[in-house]
Amino acid sequence: MPSLHETAYPRLKNSPSNKELTELYTPTAEELALSAQVARSTGAKIFFLVLLKTSLGTLNKSEGFNNFAQWVSFGGHGVIAENDRDEQRKLIKYNHLVANCLIFHNMFAMT
Repeated sequence: MPSLHETAYPRLKNSPSNKELTELYTPTAEELALSAQVARSTGAKIFFLVLLKTSLGTLNKSEGFNNFAQWVSFGGHGVIAENDRDEQRKLIKYNHLVANCLIFHNMFAMT
């Protein structure tokens, strides 16, 4: 089972190493360029980078799961043809159930 800091809701370990902090929070060249495009003042750039580095990991994991669930889905090529809300919810929940089962199976096979 992954520890809490490896889940979609990451928290820092009690005492992260300098290397871990550097890997997590040092902005890349692309992120610096993006902050230069988005913000004008130095303070705004720093604020933007902090928000980017603290929330992007969570977003990437959620997007990764959704991309995997879309890849796993079959029939309809990702289009929900039903106009009934209950049917749409069932299809989405079923798709997430299949994706979660595949993730669980892979994790079980790896351990």
